[in-house]
Amino acid sequence: MTLSVDYHANKTAWTTSGTFVQFLCSFNDRMNGRKVVLLLDNFFAYEVAVNEVGGEDALENVKII
Repeated sequence: MTLSVDYHANKTAWTTSGTFVQFLCSFNDRMNGRKVVLLLDNFFAYEVAVNEVGGEDALENVKII
């Protein structure tokens, strides 16, 4: 049996901006045709990742609040 799950790990167990960029792109692609809201806290890696993908407008299926 195969699960459609992405798994990433690092030594500190913290989310890195690189890991979150991969998640955002993958999540945006999987939400194709849907409109979703992604609620995030103010962790700095999230803000850096959103800027790296081109800002909130670059994600066509996801709205970040």
